[in-house]
Formats: sequence, structure tokens, C-alpha cells
Amino acid sequence: MDMAKHKILVVDDELEFLELIKEFLEGEGYDVLTAESGEQGIEKLKMYSPISVIISDQKMGGMSGLEFLEFVKSNDPKTIRMLLSGDIDKDKMNKLVGDGDIFCYASKPIDLMAVLDNIASGIERYDKEVCR
Repeated sequence: MDMAKHKILVVDDELEFLELIKEFLEGEGYDVLTAESGEQGIEKLKMYSPISVIISDQKMGGMSGLEFLEFVKSNDPKTIRMLLSGDIDKDKMNKLVGDGDIFCYASKPIDLMAVLDNIASGIERYDKEVCR
């Protein structure tokens, strides 16, 4: 899998987290974009589409992660959508995954290796969807 051809957008209002995950994912060979809000995420999506995977925090000022990912689903449904949250209602998250609203979710603090595995699985699904 050619990871460099896949763009990943990470949306979170915690700048230290954005820097950490960007550095980690770039070290794994991914092309990483960051945004500090859902609104910035929408702008990045418009400017840099196609984006293979979007990882969004749930709790941000302004637009929530779910609101942002709903926009993504409506406008770019093949993009793989992942949600991060420090306060996860597992039943609600499992329903969102089951309904196809998000690909997966993770609780904060995150396990970087688990997120890396989820990204690889997401890209595999993205490639299957795009190449249909």
C-alpha cells in the first residue's frame, strides 16, 4: 500500500495533540493535514480533496466532531471517518459505526498503535470503495 498517496486530515482543537499525531503519522509515511476546528476542517476538505481518512475529535468549540463528520459524509461519502472522544458513550458510538456514520472511534488518551491499525484498515476500505 502506497501510504504517501493517501491524505489524512486530523481535526482537533488541542494544538499539542495535533502536533503529536501529525509528527507520528508523517513518520509512518502518511501525508497529514491538520485543522483546529470543524470549520477549518471543511475548508481543508474543499482545498485538498480527495482525503482518504479524517480523524476528528468530538468535543471542540463551535461545530462538534459528529456535526463535522456528518458534513463529510454528505459531501465526500467515500472518505473514511474516525471519531475521537474523551467521553465516549459506547452504545451511541457502536450505533454510529453500525449505521455507517463513522468507520471507528477511539477514546482519549489514544493508543497511537491502535489508531495506526485503524487508519490502515480504513485506507484498505477506502481503496476498495474508490476503485469500484
